[in-house]
Amino acid sequence: MAEPITFDHSIYSPESITAAAEAYAELLKVSLSAEDGCTTAQFESLDTEGGPFLVDAFCNHVLFETIQRFRAEGAST
Repeated sequence: MAEPITFDHSIYSPESITAAAEAYAELLKVSLSAEDGCTTAQFESLDTEGGPFLVDAFCNHVLFETIQRFRAEGAST
């Protein structure tokens, strides 16, 4: 199992983390828990070969979603 990843809400939007988990649902088993201004992602049932790559891709997707949402909010103001 991969180490859990904690996303601070001052950098990553909670909606972006949830969207990434939904996007990767067929590839990764991700459980999310939110508390104290952060969300922690736990990864289960990862194979040792491709698992770390998928976790990195998931994290990149969270960042991508956050940037897209930030840009969309800026365009609507």
